[in-house]
Amino acid sequence: MIPPQRFGGNLDNRLHGAGTRLELPVQRPGGLLSVGDPHALQGDGEVCGTGIEIPATVRLRVDLLRGEGGPGPRARANRPAHASGRWRVTEGVGPDILGAARSAVEDMITVLGAEGLEPPEVYLLSSIVGELRLSEVVDEPHFVVSLLFPEEVIRAAADAPRLPSR
Repeated sequence: MIPPQRFGGNLDNRLHGAGTRLELPVQRPGGLLSVGDPHALQGDGEVCGTGIEIPATVRLRVDLLRGEGGPGPRARANRPAHASGRWRVTEGVGPDILGAARSAVEDMITVLGAEGLEPPEVYLLSSIVGELRLSEVVDEPHFVVSLLFPEEVIRAAADAPRLPSR
């Protein structure tokens, strides 16, 4: 599905590799799922439609999570080779990069709110430890912007003492 949409399609996000848990909102009864376009290597942003395309066998498990999900793709992914740990990923998809970034941040606030963090905490921590990146710009008219947030920070923040509210 080109261009990518909030329900998936050609997301071309380098974080969607082995061990990733990807959540996609279902748009219609019956779901209709297809998987394809595997890359051996691709940079962030996919600026010209070229990754190293390969044939691949994909093993996946599909679960239907009723009443869950967000406005766009969400993932739990391993970080690229230069760092370690698992990361939560929210992805904004749309025709406007700023709007897609805003969607990714707002969805992260929702995701981490379910973990017990307050919206101002998530917003501030996203600026400190989050990684906002262009994941794909080639499939106009839609772009993909991802916000990565380290799970180790989520655990530490959830366990941290809270100041009393006024």
